Amino acid sequence: MTTPWERLELVRDPSRPRATEILAALLDDTFELHGDRMAGDDEAVVARLGSLDGRRIVAIGQNHTRIAPSGFRKAIRAISLAGEKGLPVLTLIDTRGADPLPASEGAGIAAAIGATFEAMLACPSPTLALLTGEGGSGGALAMAAADRVLALSNAVFSVIAPEGAAAILYRDAARAPELAQRLRITAADLEAFGLVDRLIGEAGGVWEGPMRETVAGELEALALMAPRSRLEQRARRWRGAGNEHLGEGRR
Repeated sequence: MTTPWERLELVRDPSRPRATEILAALLDDTFELHGDRMAGDDEAVVARLGSLDGRRIVAIGQNHTRIAPSGFRKAIRAISLAGEKGLPVLTLIDTRGADPLPASEGAGIAAAIGATFEAMLACPSPTLALLTGEGGSGGALAMAAADRVLALSNAVFSVIAPEGAAAILYRDAARAPELAQRLRITAADLEAFGLVDRLIGEAGGVWEGPMRETVAGELEALALMAPRSRLEQRARRWRGAGNEHLGEGRR
């Protein structure tokens, strides 16, 4: 049986497909958005307009590296465009978190993360998040506040990296594998908590699983929902009511 630490090592493997590669495989007829119209263009976030099985969507992916304020602002720009044009939003979650360096703090990283949460929650279009690799803290969660959340079966998500937790609790980062088990970071754990709605198997590798058809099917189902019902459901999920699932998962 694969341990949580082994799954974490797997998603950190440099050979694992990242957002740029996954979106290239998922989307046809793409146009990439560059820059945040303010300060720069963070390559940790990729934003593309494209077609998935004939449906035009806006896709925002994280490339596993830490995200600077301009990356979150690029995402907000893409989410706003989707809302204006009535296009569904797909986010791919794979980051160790927001960039903690003083330059990012000075450039408003906290405000950018908060504004990303707001944009995701307020977007009038259907929103779907797919956890593809390592989800780290608020930098990942901000783009995961969607109508539905899927996860590849080997993906992980944690409020703090196991190494950081071990350093804080035991002053010994070598105990990270132990903390990975206790933090309940696997996709299966997230599904049990009610934070992830559906897992996508990776048998044979990311590309061999039913990723494309599952994502397309989920977007189709969201598009068929009455907009008001979908927005009310999203609000309940992310503004408190969804916390009931957390209690169920821990019992």
